Amino acid sequence: MKTAPKSFAKDHPDLKWIQYTSYIVEKRLKDEDLFAQNFIKNTIESYKILQPFLKYLNDSLS
Repeated sequence: MKTAPKSFAKDHPDLKWIQYTSYIVEKRLKDEDLFAQNFIKNTIESYKILQPFLKYLNDSLS
């Protein structure tokens, strides 16, 4: 990216984050977590926690 998106100031402190082309978010799990009764529920809760970050990226880049 050569210039900041219209919604960003050229010296915005978070500008560096939207210059990346990919992001990795990781949550470490124990083996037993994968087979737990509440695995799907926990996965959904983790995704909900991630939503503000995804919204920030989508809003910044569109």
